[in-house]
Order: sequence, then C-alpha cells, then structure tokens
Amino acid sequence: MLIVALAAHGRAVRFTPTRFRLARVPEILRFSSHFLVIQAAMLLYGRADAILIQAFLPVAAVGLYAVAARVTEKAGAFCRQLTNALTPALARAAAGDQDEMIRLYVEQARRSMAIATPVLLGLGLLAAPLVEAWMGPAFSPAV
Repeated sequence: MLIVALAAHGRAVRFTPTRFRLARVPEILRFSSHFLVIQAAMLLYGRADAILIQAFLPVAAVGLYAVAARVTEKAGAFCRQLTNALTPALARAAAGDQDEMIRLYVEQARRSMAIATPVLLGLGLLAAPLVEAWMGPAFSPAV
C-alpha cells in the first residue's frame, strides 16, 4: 500500500544496499517476532470459535455458524468505523487538553450508540429474511 501511495505521488521506492546495516538485524528480528506473536494471537482469537465448532460439530453446523458469524462481523465492522472516524480528533485532543479528549470521547460514544443501535436492532429484526435472501432458505436455521 505504501509503495502504491508513493508511486502515485511520483516517488520511486529505492532499496539501497549500502544503507543496510547488519548490526540492525537482531533488533528487526526482535520486533518482528513480537509482531508475529501478536498477529498469531489475533488470528487465533478471531477464529477460535470456528476451530472449536469444527472439532465438535458436523460440517453443516459449521456452515450455518459461518453465515451467522459473517453477519455479526459486518455489524461490528460498521461500529468500528464510527469509532475510527473520530480517532484523529481524539489523538489531537490527547496531545493537549485532557478534558477535551474526554468530552470528545463521550460525545463520540453517544453518537455511535445513536447510530449503531437502530441499525443493529433493525439487523436483528430483519436477520431471518436477509439471510434467506442472501444465502437461500437452506441457511434459515443460522438465524
């Protein structure tokens, strides 16, 4: 993504071997190993339910669960976008006035709830017809 962004601005990304420092490799590997562990933990956290369901239930149950999980993941992603939109303002406020940061955070939480609650309630009420239209009647038990 960074390469694309730089290329779009007319800058080329160049690798210059003369700037490579072998002494920095252990530091890079230490950082990378921590990042790898974090990414693996996030993957396991995000998929632990599916792994357990696959271990104990038949494949048909896994398919039903996957549909329901997908709907809730999309709803969660929607709610996260509401929060992410205000993150830059919160970061600016955190650098200066702590009271302003708290005020912005509370305001953001209220607005997120005001937007997300009716959307999620509507999704819950319309889940059965939505899943049936999306996946067909065979997946109705997923709701």
